[in-house]
Amino acid sequence: MFFVDQKGDPLAAEFLPRLAAALGVPFIVFDPRAEDSYHWQPLWGDRPAEVVARVLAGIETSEPCYADTLRLHVGIVASVLHAAGYWPPSFPLLVEASQRGQFGRIVALASGLKDSHPHLWRRVGHQAKFVSSKEGERASAAASYAWTS
Repeated sequence: MFFVDQKGDPLAAEFLPRLAAALGVPFIVFDPRAEDSYHWQPLWGDRPAEVVARVLAGIETSEPCYADTLRLHVGIVASVLHAAGYWPPSFPLLVEASQRGQFGRIVALASGLKDSHPHLWRRVGHQAKFVSSKEGERASAAASYAWTS
């Protein structure tokens, strides 16, 4: 059973747990304001690639290469945030950090990780070259539009 209560109906809050118990099914509350709630966060997970896949699952573009560019870029950003200890990120942090104009900050953050994560440092270097190229600028603009609209 799945029930969405956007307004917080007290009768439903009282009745539904009893109904679930009578049916022998679990009752789980998702309410970010309630201390006893299950606080699911879609950006939780130990693998940045899986988190990025969930976050970008609904992104569609007129050209598939733009969505692929976006997934690759946000994946690299998420990997840097993960390695640097900014994990799990908030959704606004991930969106802001993934903006083309913020990539210099990701490069700076990754530079502190180059000894402990040399493979990630190389990926960031390659991405920095792509982002600053004409092709990267065009693809990033299209991908950013899909990401933020």
